[in-house]
Amino acid sequence: KEREKAYIDFWGEVITKFKNIENVPFKNISPDGASWVNLVSLPLNAPQKSNINLSFSLKRRFRIELYIDTGDEDLNKKLFDELHIDNGKIEKELGEKLSWERLDHRRASRVALYTDGFILDNPKDLENLQDWIVKMISPFYKTIGLPFSSIIESNI
Repeated sequence: KEREKAYIDFWGEVITKFKNIENVPFKNISPDGASWVNLVSLPLNAPQKSNINLSFSLKRRFRIELYIDTGDEDLNKKLFDELHIDNGKIEKELGEKLSWERLDHRRASRVALYTDGFILDNPKDLENLQDWIVKMISPFYKTIGLPFSSIIESNI
C-alpha cells in the first residue's frame, strides 16, 4: 500500500509537469499504483503495436523505454533490428548512451535510457528524477519514437 500510494503520487506529479510539453502525443494517463506508466502508443497513425513507457526497474534504476511488442516475436525482432541499424546516429542525436535490449529469450524487445531512481528515495531525489524525465521525454520521443513509428508503419 505504501508503494502504491508512492507510485500514484509520483506519476501524478510527473503528469502535471508534462502539461507544458507540446510535441509528445501523450495518452490519457491515470496512475493506478503500478511501477510503470504507458505514455505514448506507436505507431502514431495505426493501431497500437508498441509503447513508450516510464518504469521503475530492478536495482534502484529507472528507465524511459521504447517497448516493442506487436504480439509477433519475429516482427518484434525485425523492427528492433531495423531501428538498431541507426543506433550510433540515434545515440549521437539524443546525446545519451542507450541500452539496446533485443531480449532474444522473450517475445518483446526494448530500447531504454536508464538513470538511478527508486520510488522510496527521498523527496528531493524523486523531484530530481521527475525533472530528468521531463527533460528527456521529448528528445527520446523525437530520436527514437518517431523513427520507430516510421519503421513499424512500413512493416505492417
